[in-house]
Amino acid sequence: MKGKNIVRNFLPCLVLTLLVLASSILCADVSEQNLKPKLWDSYLRGVVINKLAIQGEFIWLGTNEGLMRLSINDPTGTPIKFTKSDGLLDDDIQALCADGDLLWIGLNNGVSCYDGRTFTNYSKSNGLMEGAVLAIGASKRYVWLGMDTGIARIDKATRQIANFRRYGGWTPEAGSGAVNPAAGSGKAIYCDSLLVAPDGTVWHAAFNLTHTSEDGKVLGVYHCGHGLIHSRILSMAWVGNELWVASIGGLNRFNVEKRDELKHPFDLRIGSDFHQTVPNPPMRIVADGEILWVATKRDLTRFDTKRLRWLECREASTQLGQRIITDMLPDKRYLWVATNDGLWRLDKKALENSPSELIADYEDRRLSEIFYPPILGEFKVGARKFKVSIDDADGACGTSNSLRVEWTVPEEDVAHGRTHTIAQWVEFVDATRFDGIIFFVKAKRPAVITVRIRERNGEVWNYGVGEVKAVNEWVKVVVPFEEMRLDENHVVNRVLELAQITTIEVVFTFPNAKANESLVVWLDEMRYCKLPTN
Repeated sequence: MKGKNIVRNFLPCLVLTLLVLASSILCADVSEQNLKPKLWDSYLRGVVINKLAIQGEFIWLGTNEGLMRLSINDPTGTPIKFTKSDGLLDDDIQALCADGDLLWIGLNNGVSCYDGRTFTNYSKSNGLMEGAVLAIGASKRYVWLGMDTGIARIDKATRQIANFRRYGGWTPEAGSGAVNPAAGSGKAIYCDSLLVAPDGTVWHAAFNLTHTSEDGKVLGVYHCGHGLIHSRILSMAWVGNELWVASIGGLNRFNVEKRDELKHPFDLRIGSDFHQTVPNPPMRIVADGEILWVATKRDLTRFDTKRLRWLECREASTQLGQRIITDMLPDKRYLWVATNDGLWRLDKKALENSPSELIADYEDRRLSEIFYPPILGEFKVGARKFKVSIDDADGACGTSNSLRVEWTVPEEDVAHGRTHTIAQWVEFVDATRFDGIIFFVKAKRPAVITVRIRERNGEVWNYGVGEVKAVNEWVKVVVPFEEMRLDENHVVNRVLELAQITTIEVVFTFPNAKANESLVVWLDEMRYCKLPTN
C-alpha cells in the first residue's frame, strides 16, 4: 500500500503522509484575512434544499417544505414559495427539471408541472405508476421520470403517460439488486439518476447503468463486469459526448460510441484506490465545460476531464464547512450549491484568480480522518517515541490549528534521531500555474530545514532553506521552484514537472541535539503560490 511504501523508502526518518484532496487561496501578504478570502455567498441559511434548477432569470429550490424561487441576479430578495395549497402534488421535492418555460417537479407521489401560472399534476390517479419520482430529464418529445419502481415517460404534446415498470434496484438494507421494488418492499430504488442523450435515448441508474430506447426498450445494462468501479451509481453527467458516472467507488468514464465493441466500455477508472483508503465517495457530479465539479461525502473538488487531473479547491471546501452538498448547478460566473443549510454561491472567477492553492492548514478537524496511515497519537518507530497531534491552541498567521510533532532522540541512534521528515501527499494536484511553495514552521530550538519534492517518475528535487534560528516563533518559508536542485541520485529527465508531484517533504535537522532530548516541531498553512515579481 502507498503509505507503507513511503515509510519504507524514508526510514530511518519517519514520514507522516497526508492525503491532501483540496485547495485554497493566499494573497500577497500572510494576514489571517488574506489566508481566508471570501469565496462564497449564502442565502436562506437553515433551509434544507434538496434540488436546484436554473430557468432564465430564476433559480428554483426544491425543499422538504415546498418549492422556492429566487432571482438569480438578486438572491438576497424574499423567495416566492409554492406548496400544496398552491397546487403542488406534495411539499417534499425530490427532483427538478427546467424544460423551456416549464418546470417539472418530482415528488414522493408523482410529478407536478408548473407553466408559470398553474400546476398540472400526474400521479397514480391519472395513470402514472405508484412510486417516488427521483430524477427527471427532458428531450424534445418526452419528459422522462426516474422512479423507485421503474421509469416513466410523458409525451409533451399529448401528455399521455407510458409506464415501464422494472425489477431489481438498490437498497441499503439488502444490497444492490437484491429486492423487487414492484413487490411492495417500498425500500428499493430503481432509478435516481437519469440523463437524456442527444439521440433521445435515456441513460439511467441506481444499481448499474441502463440504456433505454425512446419506446421504452432496454438497449443495454452495464455493470462491474464492464469496468464499473461499483454497482451503486450516485450521479451522472455529460461532458461533450462523454458520459461520466460517479459511484460509491469513484469516477468512471463510459465510452458511449464504442460501448458494443469494448469488453470494458467503462474505459477510465478514477478513484478506486481513493475509495479503498478513505470512505469519501463522489455523491454528486455536474459538468461545467470540460470540468467536472465533484461533491464528495466530505469535500468539494474539481476534475479536468481532458487533462485527467484533479483541480483541488480546498479553501472553498473548507469555507463550506461540514454542510452536506445535495445538488450543484454552474452558470457562467458562479457555482450554485444546495446544502442542508441553505443555498451557497461560489465565485468561480475569484477561485481561478487566486494566487495560491492550499495543501494543508489543519483547521478542519476532519483532517484527522484522512491521515494515511492513521498516525495521530503516541507510537514508536525503532527506538524513537513519537507524539503527533493537532495543536488547537496555536496556528500560523492567527489561525487556530497546526500540526505538532514531538519525538525523543534515542541514545543508541543519536545521528538519525536528530532528523525528522514530514511529507504531505499531493498527488493528482496540478501546480503548473504556481511559482513555488509557502509554509510556516516553528521549533523549540534552532533547526536546519530542507524541502524535498518527489515526482511520480521518481525524480527528487531539493531546496536548502538553511538554519531557522527563531525559537518558538512562527517562521515563513518560501521555496521557489526555479531554485530547486535535482538530486543526482534520482535522475529521469531533469525536468521538474509540476503536474506530476506526489509528495512535498519538510526535513527538520537538529545538529546539536543530545541523546534523550525531546524535540518538537510545528507545521502549518502550506500552499502552492504565485511568488511576487521584483
